[in-house]
Amino acid sequence: MRCPFCGHFLENSLSKALNGIQTDDGIVLTNIDYILEVGKFIRLVAEEKHTQRHFANIYQLITLKKVAKALRVPLLLLFVDDVEEEITVYDVPLNTRFPRLHYYNFENEEPVFVGDYRELRRFILKNFVYHAPQSPNRRFRR
Repeated sequence: MRCPFCGHFLENSLSKALNGIQTDDGIVLTNIDYILEVGKFIRLVAEEKHTQRHFANIYQLITLKKVAKALRVPLLLLFVDDVEEEITVYDVPLNTRFPRLHYYNFENEEPVFVGDYRELRRFILKNFVYHAPQSPNRRFRR
């Protein structure tokens, strides 16, 4: 099965099993990079991209947003610049409609975090492990 937007082959068992299947509503397969569970509670859903450009596929964002909304947790998008060893994190708003494009440009958005791996660890621990968000109107601590 090929990605309808980038044309790359999706190589996993589910995509191989559904090869050639079409429905009127369409089928979207989305891998979720991370689900952080602390104790008995799921605290966040996160997607990681290794790129200097802060773009994400709209179809993937829509599916991830549905998952995060159903779990009532934040959806974070992590862009990792492997050259600079810098991570930029965006909090994807769960109540926003994305434009009918192939990609969404997060470079126009305000990140909730920018730093290295050690700082990311502190950010995640502070905001999702020790002091989890209490409501959808969350504020992140640095």
